Amino acid sequence: MLVSELPGAKYPLLALFPFRWYETSHWIIRALRLHPSGELKWMHYGVEHNGHARAQTFSSYEEGRKHVAEFNAEVSARVDELDLDNDLRISITLKAEKELTAQRRLA
Repeated sequence: MLVSELPGAKYPLLALFPFRWYETSHWIIRALRLHPSGELKWMHYGVEHNGHARAQTFSSYEEGRKHVAEFNAEVSARVDELDLDNDLRISITLKAEKELTAQRRLA
């Protein structure tokens, strides 16, 4: 399967976060995506490996968090690029930042 064929790959990517992958004791990167309904959902995130989609994993939470920190610093800029009215942009930015805060507290 290609990265572009992953479920939700066509939806705008707003943020990334490492989630615990209990079966392997690793941390797997998930993507916070904006659905057409206006909902934010955590979905699979894949990187290309030999022409196919592969989950991005890290052996520790800190390693995964460092990897996504710079990307997540630009959440509001990615939302601003979307063709939405100003109130909706502000709302989605706040929801995305709130979701990241909640995940940091749970991790």
